[in-house]
Amino acid sequence: MIKPPPNLKNKLFAWCQKPASRYGLKFGLAAVIVVYLALLIKLQEPTSTLFTVFVLMIAQYVGAIGEKPIFRLLDPVVRGLSGYLLTSFLEQPPGKLGVSGMVLTSDFLISTGK
Repeated sequence: MIKPPPNLKNKLFAWCQKPASRYGLKFGLAAVIVVYLALLIKLQEPTSTLFTVFVLMIAQYVGAIGEKPIFRLLDPVVRGLSGYLLTSFLEQPPGKLGVSGMVLTSDFLISTGK
């Protein structure tokens, strides 16, 4: 029978006490469980659950995820308003911008998810 080195238990205990190690273990376990559940209930895109786990795991405090939808709602409004103001400062009609109009429109559509 092979005996482990005498200080292996201490090294393993010290490794588990590090916050980065605990975070990695929690993240890996959460990812495996979520993908397993997604496959179990036969979701159309089970790999998208990994992105959800990643977004939820990076929250530093309770309620941090609540800020994201607010910023996602405000983002297209602020970008659209800034684009409109930029065109008015350049004395160009906002409907006839050409490339700039297409960029602002595509940016709006991408940021709203349509």
